[in-house]
Amino acid sequence: MRFFVDECCPLRLAGRLRLHGHDVVHALEDRSGLADDEQAAFAWEQGRLLISADYDFAELAIRHGHAFLGLVLIGPHPNGLLPVADSLADRILAYGDDLAGYLTLLERDNTRRRLLGV
Repeated sequence: MRFFVDECCPLRLAGRLRLHGHDVVHALEDRSGLADDEQAAFAWEQGRLLISADYDFAELAIRHGHAFLGLVLIGPHPNGLLPVADSLADRILAYGDDLAGYLTLLERDNTRRRLLGV
C-alpha cells in the first residue's frame, strides 16, 4: 500500500509502515509546510492513503467533497502519539486494502468508519 503521513504524526509511524514493506511518504521528509488541501491533493495524485491526527482533513472530505483514496484519522492520546506509534501502525496494517474508500477514525479504544464519496 501507499501512504502519505501528515507532519502531525510521528516519523516512527511511517517507519513502522515501511518495515512492513509499504511505500510511505512522511510530510516532514517531503512536503513539509503545505496546507491541508495541498497535502490532500498530493496524496490523491500519488494514489496514497492519507494518515493524520488533524481533523481538518475530515472537513475537507465530508463538507467540501475533497477526493481521498482513503483517510485515516488518529484520535488524541493523553501522552501524545509517539508512545503509541507502533500500535497505531499495527491497527492501520490490520485493515489493509479495506482502508481504501473510507474515512477511518482510530480512537484510543474504538474505531469508527465512514464511506467516502470519491
